[in-house]
Amino acid sequence: MKLLRALGLFFLAMPLFLRTSAFGAAFEPMGYGAAAKGMGGAYVALAEDGTAAYWNPAGLALVKSRQFTASYEIPYGLDLLRAANVGYTQPDVGKGTLSAQLLHLDTQGDASFFNYAESTYLLAYGRKFCQDCFSMGVGMRYYAATGDDVKGTGLGFDVGALFRPFNDRLRLAFAWQDLNRPRISWSTGARDSLPYTLRLGGAWKLAKATDLSLQFDQRHAEPSVWRAGAAQRFLGEAITLRGGLHRSGDQDQWNLALGGGLRYRNFDFDYAWDTTDQLGNTQTLSLAMRFGK
Repeated sequence: MKLLRALGLFFLAMPLFLRTSAFGAAFEPMGYGAAAKGMGGAYVALAEDGTAAYWNPAGLALVKSRQFTASYEIPYGLDLLRAANVGYTQPDVGKGTLSAQLLHLDTQGDASFFNYAESTYLLAYGRKFCQDCFSMGVGMRYYAATGDDVKGTGLGFDVGALFRPFNDRLRLAFAWQDLNRPRISWSTGARDSLPYTLRLGGAWKLAKATDLSLQFDQRHAEPSVWRAGAAQRFLGEAITLRGGLHRSGDQDQWNLALGGGLRYRNFDFDYAWDTTDQLGNTQTLSLAMRFGK
C-alpha cells in the first residue's frame, strides 16, 4: 500500500515540475461517468447523454430531453486525488444539442500540501444528418490549472462522428479529442502540448436490452488501449448491469471493470468499480436527472 501511495504522490508531483521544465503531466484523460467506467471505457459508440460531450460529441444528437449530469470519484483508491464533474445538456438548440460540462480534479488528504487543481470547461454540440442515421459533433475545451505558485491555461478542440445503420442495431463511432494538441502556457514561462486522443469503436445491440461494445484508443506518443464492454438492462430500463475490460499495450494483463445502474422516474443512479494493474481501484458514482419530455 505504501508503494501505491508513493506512486500516487509521484503522479501528483509531476505537473509541478513545470516550474523548471516543460514536462507535461497535467490533464490526464480520466473519463466521465460511471456508465462508461463500468464498461471499461468502451463508450465512444454508446454515449448518448450529457457525458457524450466528453466521449463523443456526436452522441449528443441522440439526447431527447434536458439533462443535468454529475459524477464523483477518488482515483486509484489512494485518497490523494478527487475528481468531480458536473454539467447541463440542452436539446433543440438549432437543429442539435448543446452541452456544457465542468471537469475538476484536485489534491486532498496526504497530498493536500501540493495544493494543485485543474479544471476543464467543456462546451460541445452535436446534430443529426442523413435521415437520422448519421450524426456529427464538435467540442471546445478550456484548460485551467493552478498550484501554489504556478498557473496554466490552454484551449483544445474535439470532433466526433456516429453512424447508426440497421435501425440502430449497429453503431460505428469516431472521436478525436484535443485534435490541435493544445498548448498549455504556464506562468513560469514553460509550455507543453497535450497529446491528442483518438477513439474508434463499434457497438452491437443484440437485443433491445443488451449492448456489446469494442473500442480502440490511441493517445499521441503513448501505448494504444483496447477496451470491451457489455451492458444488460432488466425490468425495462430500471436496472442495468455492466462489465468491461481494458488493456494498454504496455500492460501484462487485462483490467476488469464492473458497474450497475438504477433508473427511477427521471433519475439515473450509476456506480462503477474499475481496476488498474499499476496503481489501484477507482470507484465512481454518477447522477443524471432528466427534465421535460
